[in-house]
Amino acid sequence: IDTPVCSCSFSPNPVCLNQTVTGIADGDTSWTYIWSDTSGNTQTGSQISFAATQSVGYSIEITNQQNCIGHQNATITVLQLPSAPVISLNGTTLESTATGTLTYQWQLNGSNINGATSATYTFNNPQTSDNGAKLKVSVTNAAGTVTSNEVTLTVTSNQAPVPVIDMPATGYT
Repeated sequence: IDTPVCSCSFSPNPVCLNQTVTGIADGDTSWTYIWSDTSGNTQTGSQISFAATQSVGYSIEITNQQNCIGHQNATITVLQLPSAPVISLNGTTLESTATGTLTYQWQLNGSNINGATSATYTFNNPQTSDNGAKLKVSVTNAAGTVTSNEVTLTVTSNQAPVPVIDMPATGYT
């Protein structure tokens, strides 16, 4: 008598946090299936459903009519939103603190900045008319998008200071 074997998987997989996921064991319908996660929680049946709260591995114990036992493993991957980015300023360069496999979109006064799609954005040649501009960045991964708080650009002058040297009048020291 052969050890029971089935194909066990989760759908959808990967899944977003708190999304309902279904575990499917596609073996013989007369067999029994016990799904155990790494935390010790168990469910029985050829299909299980739950709200995914973390990435976790499952061991599936399969028992056939002759009480032969087989084991399969399946893993559910829960995608997490990136952490909310915080913008830091270094001169005229803004940088997002978010990490991971991400895409970025910088915005100026609520509109996307064309081509500003990296972790840093340099505000080139700011003018006094740019004073008060609002900048933020949206960061996206497979689980979704989060957006930073706005930062306000302060431009006090777009001219380099001009040094003035006063010479003493002739005959005075």
